[in-house]
Amino acid sequence: MEDYAALTHVDLLKHRSIEEHPENPERLSSILSLFQPGSPFNFYPRLQARTASEEELLRAHAREMVSSILSARNQSGFWDADTYYCPDSVQAALLAAGGTIDLATRIWKGELRRGFSLVRPPGHHATPQRAMGFCLFNNIALAAQAVLTESPRARLAIVDFDLHHGNGTQDLFYQNPNVLFLSSHRYPYYPGSGALDEVGLGKGKGTTLNFPLGSAVGRNVFIPLYAGLIPQILRDFKPEMIFVSAGFDGHVEDPMQGFALNTSDYGQIADYLIGSAEETSGKILFVLEGGYNPTALKDSVEIVLRKLAEASREAKRFPFGDSPLIDPFIRQAKAFFRI
Repeated sequence: MEDYAALTHVDLLKHRSIEEHPENPERLSSILSLFQPGSPFNFYPRLQARTASEEELLRAHAREMVSSILSARNQSGFWDADTYYCPDSVQAALLAAGGTIDLATRIWKGELRRGFSLVRPPGHHATPQRAMGFCLFNNIALAAQAVLTESPRARLAIVDFDLHHGNGTQDLFYQNPNVLFLSSHRYPYYPGSGALDEVGLGKGKGTTLNFPLGSAVGRNVFIPLYAGLIPQILRDFKPEMIFVSAGFDGHVEDPMQGFALNTSDYGQIADYLIGSAEETSGKILFVLEGGYNPTALKDSVEIVLRKLAEASREAKRFPFGDSPLIDPFIRQAKAFFRI
């Protein structure tokens, strides 16, 4: 049996807007084309998503929010100006959340070591109180909460490389000293959060670190950040499992035009994060977030899937990156970590 897998479900394609929208089924259908019979990826182990229970949703979201979304079954509308729902959206959101929880649990229990939850709608903007930013339920936060329910003292890390700040994930774990949240993102940009001075609160102070980037940077910043600084922080924190909010909307061909990363850059970032996981338990879960050019998204996901399949169990050590643009982040990290 392989120690990696991808998870998805065909019903995730049913979440669609009646108007043109960047978060559309073509995002996922382009990825699913990788697994068609006769394709090079047909070998890849795949799991079917299952729906999340209300009890699971309440681990990360307020009861009022959960009830409101569940009551929207078979209806259409908008939660905010960006976040639509159609008659099949609630079921898709439940599959996205439940599938991600299930894959995280399998990895945590040692049934797998690595996985990619290929789901939509995305999740990292959904806060404990509201759906927003294309996101209904916060898939990655719910998955981390599932592990914490099983093992309350677990040390977990969540790394978010989406173009946009994962405000919902940050909100949920802002005061939790056992969950390290690291986010690299365009700033100032939607949703307006993720400033350098947002570092956690109370016992959680220092376990939130943001890397706000003010221009359309590319590998000149991301490779030093993900090859050097972030592995150093992870090495000091010693997470027992790493979760990755994998958003590919920073691709140079993405319509968001926020960063200038290419497909091979995402492969390198994945390699560095998998290497960081191998320094501890080897347990790592990627969860799909943004990425709105279907071709660029498919290519970027493909290279990450290959990295997950080819990963060595030997820990990798990376040189500490050097870029003047990450100097403020290094100074910030030194306040809380031994780097």
